[in-house]
Amino acid sequence: MKQFVILLCAAGLAGCLPLDEPPQVTVQGYGEVKAMPDSFRLSITPAGTGSTTQQAIAAMNRELNELRSQLPQMRGLEQIEFTSSDVNLYSVRDPECTSQYENQNSDFCPVEQYYAYVDLSVEASPAKQAGNLLSLASEMTGSEISTRAFSVSNRGDYKNEALAAAVADARARAKDLAEASGMSVGEVLKITPSDSNRWAYDLEMAPEETSVRRERVPQEAIEIDVAPQTISAEVEVVFALKPRAED
Repeated sequence: MKQFVILLCAAGLAGCLPLDEPPQVTVQGYGEVKAMPDSFRLSITPAGTGSTTQQAIAAMNRELNELRSQLPQMRGLEQIEFTSSDVNLYSVRDPECTSQYENQNSDFCPVEQYYAYVDLSVEASPAKQAGNLLSLASEMTGSEISTRAFSVSNRGDYKNEALAAAVADARARAKDLAEASGMSVGEVLKITPSDSNRWAYDLEMAPEETSVRRERVPQEAIEIDVAPQTISAEVEVVFALKPRAED
């Protein structure tokens, strides 16, 4: 219904607008660009066990410290940054005892060991080294490791290109409507980006404070295909309409 009204306004003009307003047309525009990711994120869970909470935390801390010290030394890396969660600690109790008290409080069952872990997020570049860094990390921990995301660090620049393409698309649509009503497209009166255009996620990693000799090489190289990302934009544009110039 909205597009039908727009067509009527573009064709009838005087019947849709107040007398003191110029004829105009409102259209939607869409644009997109392709961008190759240049950074990535790994998710690692360093962990440790022990007969006491102190032993479990100490074992976890050794694994965490090795990852923090060794991963930045991998050959081919340009930047790397670590972010870790709070320490998680829980007890593993005698399974025979706990099985007897299913759905009941089994806190009085003897503790066999304690388990401590943290969630470690590793953000690094370039993107093509994601597989090798994952492989190297697997040599230092038996915990689960996964590639969580690939990112485009200068996403804002690509977003601007997509917005420009969306406005150009809107102008082309407006031109078709104007010509169908015997008019031509004039100046832009208003541009409204969609809500999704107001959010741009940039992965900005802090530079390292000290230089690192990057000479570590994983025992098994892993190549991960990095696919380009589509960055899109949608806009609503109001154009003024003017009489078509005579040939």
